[in-house]
Amino acid sequence: MQADPQGKNVVPWGESRRSSIWASMDRLLAAQKPEALLAVRQAGTDKAQTMLAKARAAGDEAALLAVYRMSPWSTPGQAALADYAELSLRKGYPGIALRSFRDVLSHTNDAELGARAQVGAWLASAQGGTNEGQGSGRSAFEAGFRGIALTRSIPGWAGRPQRRRSRNAWRRAWRSCLL
Repeated sequence: MQADPQGKNVVPWGESRRSSIWASMDRLLAAQKPEALLAVRQAGTDKAQTMLAKARAAGDEAALLAVYRMSPWSTPGQAALADYAELSLRKGYPGIALRSFRDVLSHTNDAELGARAQVGAWLASAQGGTNEGQGSGRSAFEAGFRGIALTRSIPGWAGRPQRRRSRNAWRRAWRSCLL
């Protein structure tokens, strides 16, 4: 894997498909039990934390992605991707932001970071990001709330905490963004 940092080499995936070695490894790790991932999550955390601090100080988007690519299963790596997603959303790239927030959601074991990514995914959907299989626009945005129990406080955008609201209150608040 170190010899293929660009992910250009492919390996078989199923009977007739191919996948990059990085995507295959990511799928393999995602299928593991949380306890089995502890060592993977810890590997490179210190270096990722240092790189994240430098990337944030410089405001360098490419450096934020580099942190995530170096350590996608560590909390600093996922925080770097969440920062990148927020920057993408602010710049008007909701599709990139939505994909990035979903990657954070699929990799994180940190509840606060997961809640931050969920709010970001909702905002990206509201701004036109596409949900796979659900289209885009208002229907995709509303589909993002299906199955979500909003029974706890959700972190606000850019670190501002929001008070607890019911699911319908959240829908009304976010629908007003669409109109």
